Amino acid sequence: AMLINPGFFLGAGPWLYWKLVLVVVLTGMHVAMMRWRRGFALDCNPHSQRFFRFANEVPTLLMIGIVILIIVRPVL
Repeated sequence: AMLINPGFFLGAGPWLYWKLVLVVVLTGMHVAMMRWRRGFALDCNPHSQRFFRFANEVPTLLMIGIVILIIVRPVL
């Protein structure tokens, strides 16, 4: 519905664009995690345990940012 109504994007403010950027980054993390899972299945894991501990927290931080941008709609 947002794509059909171009006036929505023009009057939305920068919070909408930041939210969409965070959603795209979250999608990219999902794709990366699918590749890492495939690497675990093939037993060829090039990353350390510390890397995966950090990577595990990134989607949580992205979701918190997305929810804040949805509810608060700050003026950035």
